[in-house]
Amino acid sequence: MKLLDTSHLSLLSKLREVYRPLPDTDSFGLMWSDDLLLKSLQRQEAYGYFEDGELCAFLIVRNVDASIHEIDMMMTHPELTRRGFMEQLFQNWLSTCQRPWEVWLDVHEKNVPAIRFYEKQGFLLDSHRANYYPDGGAALLYSLKCN
Repeated sequence: MKLLDTSHLSLLSKLREVYRPLPDTDSFGLMWSDDLLLKSLQRQEAYGYFEDGELCAFLIVRNVDASIHEIDMMMTHPELTRRGFMEQLFQNWLSTCQRPWEVWLDVHEKNVPAIRFYEKQGFLLDSHRANYYPDGGAALLYSLKCN
């Protein structure tokens, strides 16, 4: 796990762009502009998982306070999914959080691979926001707690 900063913007942007041609992905948070990614890198914590110098997965986290963290974006390179990179990155990041902690996130209702991943990690569905995404899809609100 490596802490990312603004010098990694081009890597994040490149990984995001890999998804552009894939069907049914634009509403899964990929409408983030380079400007929004840059602001996130300046104001929030971002971590990446690298293998052989290549960014395989990253997550961007906003610390609401000392014990509450909100994941703004998680992404694995589409050619590298199901290899455990995100799980390793996520679990390594969680191990740095001081107890007690709580992690929040939202996910598009049609993003089934992400939903499966979050539920495998122990996230519980708390609620939803109807018509949250530009395509009218609902955001499912999940949380994970550790005392």
